[in-house]
Amino acid sequence: MILFQALKFTTCTAALGLQGYGAWCVIRRGLCVVAGKARFAEARHDVEDIETAVATGAYYEPSYRDCISGEQHDVVVPEIEDSGDGADGDADDEQCSEAPTGARGPTSRRLARKKVVHKVYEGTSGIVHKPFLGDVIAQARNVYNAGASDHYHRQLARMFMVRLMSAAGMRPAHINYHIDEMVVAVFLHTERQLTAARQWESAEMLKRIRPGRN
Repeated sequence: MILFQALKFTTCTAALGLQGYGAWCVIRRGLCVVAGKARFAEARHDVEDIETAVATGAYYEPSYRDCISGEQHDVVVPEIEDSGDGADGDADDEQCSEAPTGARGPTSRRLARKKVVHKVYEGTSGIVHKPFLGDVIAQARNVYNAGASDHYHRQLARMFMVRLMSAAGMRPAHINYHIDEMVVAVFLHTERQLTAARQWESAEMLKRIRPGRN
């Protein structure tokens, strides 16, 4: 009798233990699902932030200044030049058809050699100009985005952007603050790239892409 009661108690304890373990497994699985969804939402938010950083480069427009004597120019741009003398309507071989209103004398175009002046900071506040960072990212993406994303190429992209920012006059502490996130942005595949990849697959399916030779 005592043995039967002991066996019954052990069986009940084991059953309760199994039920408790099963309940814990269900709870743990539910917690994992909730945590996974939260992490997925966080990851989506992170990627959207990176795409925003990449997109800011499209709105960046640097200014220009005249080169000083002996300085290597960055760009050559056409400029309208007004001599300021003579009468309206004077003929000139280089006369510009779009002369400024009220100009007196021949107005001509010249090709001016200019240096780029980057807008690194917002006014005198010392806050980094985000579109400038986007432009630096865009330049690095043109070089490195289509290649491997291993440690070696990430370091190459990092050094490339550090050189660009240093040459533009960005302070080292600010470069160090932004550079790691900028490296991530270089290798991100944006929605436009994913769309292009789907278009490539569609064109291949329709035999609209000429296969390369092996």
